Amino acid sequence: KHQFLGRDTTPKVCTVASGHPASPRVMCFFVAILLCANLAKSKAACFPDAIPESALKDLVNLGASYPIGLWNTGNYSASNLISRVVQIMIQEKLGYKVLLQGPGGLTQDAMFALSGCTTPKDANDRGCGSATTYSHVALEVWTAGYPEALKWIQEQYPQMAPTNLGNIGYHGESGLFVPSAVQSRAYDAEGVHLDFYRDYNVSWRTPGKYFSNPGDLDVSTLLPCINTSLMTPETMKTYLDVTGDLEGIESRESSAGA
Repeated sequence: KHQFLGRDTTPKVCTVASGHPASPRVMCFFVAILLCANLAKSKAACFPDAIPESALKDLVNLGASYPIGLWNTGNYSASNLISRVVQIMIQEKLGYKVLLQGPGGLTQDAMFALSGCTTPKDANDRGCGSATTYSHVALEVWTAGYPEALKWIQEQYPQMAPTNLGNIGYHGESGLFVPSAVQSRAYDAEGVHLDFYRDYNVSWRTPGKYFSNPGDLDVSTLLPCINTSLMTPETMKTYLDVTGDLEGIESRESSAGA
């Protein structure tokens, strides 16, 4: 996981980056802050020497003032927690107002938000071109999947492109898995190993009977393609390379929304 810092003429505030996995001390710290985050819901301060809310300051930029914009990269537990943690720390220890923004749907939304784009979640028109950004910090940024998006921002808006401050102190992985209960059911019934790719060969097995049918899905819980990673060139290039399915993609010239 990485943390990003936006660019403009405003002073920036961000947590210190670390290139190492979280230590037990760090994990204990986060557990303590989690308790503080729950406490903060009641408007009570987390730290005993917290700067009072009435004394919090805005950023000042060319006569304009506004709070630090903390972009929540995604609406999931880790991102929600770390965003709240950093908001508490900046406000109570540094004395600046912090406005939680987002959440975004994808990491690249955070990149566009920190670049001053006014509609960072709109893949068709990110609204870029402003000389000021009201989003200054983003955490839980999964950079590996979006190198082209960041490169495009750096080429088109070099003065506004966000800065990658490095590893946030812990690592994350994403992938697919089959629940152990499902694996056990398949193995107990006919010795099928659902954790082994060769047992998915439908010429010999029928592994699909251990999973839900596509028609069982509640389509109201699904997002439009435009709001998912299916709108990123990197993802769809991988799909094309693996499947050769030219009819499953739409080819465009490279852009922020491609």
